[in-house]
Amino acid sequence: MLTSIPFVTIFCLAAIGLLLALPQMIRKPGRYLRSVLIVLLVAIIQVVAVGLLVNLPMQYVSTPSQLWQMVSSQQDTEVKISDTQRGRLLAKRVPSALEKMNPLTAPALPGQEEWSPSFKPLSKGRQLTVFSGPKSGVKEQVIVWTPQGYDPGDKTTTYNVLEFIHGYPGSPVSVALALDFSHNLQKAIDSGEIAPTIVVIPEGNVDLKPPTCADVKNGAQTATWLSFDIPKMVRSSFPNVSDKRKDWMIAGNSSGAYCAGRLGILYGDVFGTSAVLSGYDQPIVGSWGGSGSAGFHDNTLSVLAEKKRPWPVNMYVSGARLDKDSRGLAKTLSQAAFKPGDRVQLHIAAEGGHNWATWRQQMPELYRWWEQVRSSDAPKAAQVKGADSVLTEGKPALFSLMGWGTITLAGLVAILALMALIRRVPKVMKVASRAAYFRALAGSIAAMLLVIVAVMLPANRFGEFYTSLTEIVHTITGGG
Repeated sequence: MLTSIPFVTIFCLAAIGLLLALPQMIRKPGRYLRSVLIVLLVAIIQVVAVGLLVNLPMQYVSTPSQLWQMVSSQQDTEVKISDTQRGRLLAKRVPSALEKMNPLTAPALPGQEEWSPSFKPLSKGRQLTVFSGPKSGVKEQVIVWTPQGYDPGDKTTTYNVLEFIHGYPGSPVSVALALDFSHNLQKAIDSGEIAPTIVVIPEGNVDLKPPTCADVKNGAQTATWLSFDIPKMVRSSFPNVSDKRKDWMIAGNSSGAYCAGRLGILYGDVFGTSAVLSGYDQPIVGSWGGSGSAGFHDNTLSVLAEKKRPWPVNMYVSGARLDKDSRGLAKTLSQAAFKPGDRVQLHIAAEGGHNWATWRQQMPELYRWWEQVRSSDAPKAAQVKGADSVLTEGKPALFSLMGWGTITLAGLVAILALMALIRRVPKVMKVASRAAYFRALAGSIAAMLLVIVAVMLPANRFGEFYTSLTEIVHTITGGG
């Protein structure tokens, strides 16, 4: 609904119509209360319309219920996570030196067509399918990107696999559009910085719900979907991908970053490396039994990292100083007791926020790190690099894009603009002329733009999204 072009078009046209009619609706003098209510209603509709336009190309939120779940941060206190102890249990019976992936993810045998869904070609090397995971029971959208010249019948080239999990709200489409692997990743492949790689982007928000990227008892088997069904489907549909753990990375941004970190630790027999882009330590999105439960505590990344497992962890953790959750995760992991053979690279940038421009800028460094990990032996002792990047805490300047001075000033200006609008329009509209109407309309448009800015600035600070106008421009244009 919220990503339906007809719905968004109709709503935006209605918003434009109300804005055009606003001077006529408040032209009568003396009716201040009525004018105030009308102006506030029109302002709210303009803000919602802008929100729909921002949401449409990236498809962050698809339904009103999904939006409500995101805003309310609902937690199911009765939920039971069934795979938290997976690493510890496998450590008892799986050898510690694992080169090949879990054999259960091997390509399907003849007659098992359910593992090889048909794909619809998109643009820029992308293709789409709706895959029903035979083991998890999850049926969701999956986008796969293949580099230029990819041929499934080519037996001379072996491809890495990058499985990327989007955040909440979000969708595979948002990742495919924002990161545009046909640019940065293709460039890295062409220059020899990374081996030929395909990207698979599955839906991580199963049934459009906040992601609990785990197997839930009597609930969604999201971990099985992401760590078993998707790899087996990829190996069945793209026969020249690698069967080695080191050549498979699971990565994600925001809540998808937490998922990537969790699955990289607990499903290291599938994913040899993981990348956590602006993630967080505690499972604050999705249902984990409530913040005071054992399930919530046990699924904290820094806690999971210290538990026994039969495989080493190779993890890239990035973020920005003004993105407090990502910096907090990096700081906590810098102090965690990792196991021998583990490699953790921390990279907290001095600039940037919780946005696509920042993540896109970090991808080339991630590719180089992955190639370095793939081509080198695991260290005998745990290796944590980049801890110095977490030492300095960021704080927005008073009149920066996230500064309280800017937010306060924008709010006051917007209120004054609305007050001036209510007072001036009846006076201007006394003259029943086209010029008077256009003067009143220009004032109405200016006031609504100021309201939109005043609403978006505190939302931006709360989400720690953008620290500068440059980041907004780069997110829109694909620069950075």
